[in-house]
Amino acid sequence: MLQTISKMTVLALLAVTLVIPTASASDWAQWRGPNFNGTTDAKNVPTDISSPSAIQWSLDLHGESSATPAVIGNRIFLTSNNEDKTELYGICVDLESGKELWNKKLSASPGPIPRNSLTSPSPIADEERVYFTFGSGLIVAMDHDG
Repeated sequence: MLQTISKMTVLALLAVTLVIPTASASDWAQWRGPNFNGTTDAKNVPTDISSPSAIQWSLDLHGESSATPAVIGNRIFLTSNNEDKTELYGICVDLESGKELWNKKLSASPGPIPRNSLTSPSPIADEERVYFTFGSGLIVAMDHDG
């Protein structure tokens, strides 16, 4: 059954999104990036990843995620569920090495929804915290160390 999110939850999430400062131009602190339009001012951004030599590292997730990662400094924050979609995770990865720094089960999942994943909402981060949101309406705030 699809759950609806209350207006207060949406307003709270919107307020968090609008007050989070971005650490630098190369950070990608929220969905659609530093300029809220899917672009960045960062230099030396790869434009072609079709060659295996262009990929520095990759990471297997527990399950699926449709979310855009949030990047602050040398940390990447991701969401994922598990293979049977019964758990929701917040994940932190080192930007340079691709090493998983931490992986936290944040909630049991109410189960899959018909058209999308509960891991579709993108994390939002600032210099101190990361905010994980899920399609179930759950919002979890954590420091960068989990």
